[in-house]
Amino acid sequence: MKTFQQYLESLNLSHPNWTSSDGTVSGNLDIDTDFKYIGIFEWQSNAKGQGNTIKALQELKQQYPGFNIQIVNAVNPAYWLHMARKGLVDQITDENGVKLYP
Repeated sequence: MKTFQQYLESLNLSHPNWTSSDGTVSGNLDIDTDFKYIGIFEWQSNAKGQGNTIKALQELKQQYPGFNIQIVNAVNPAYWLHMARKGLVDQITDENGVKLYP
């Protein structure tokens, strides 16, 4: 069975080492301009609880207006549902590929 890291490498992500403009958030993203899709496969904030994820997601929404942002393999679904309620995330799937939102 593949590890998650091997799975990510097999996807050939377009932005495997994305970092927010202020450097506080990083992640493994796939940004597809043809389908207006941003898949977030891994996400990490360097200073949790300070609103950096909100700022970083707003940055993505500004850079890619009209794109669908999907959290793939959500490790903390409650957190991502909170971001979805703020209008910052459009879809969430869990580690089994089960759609959690909408």
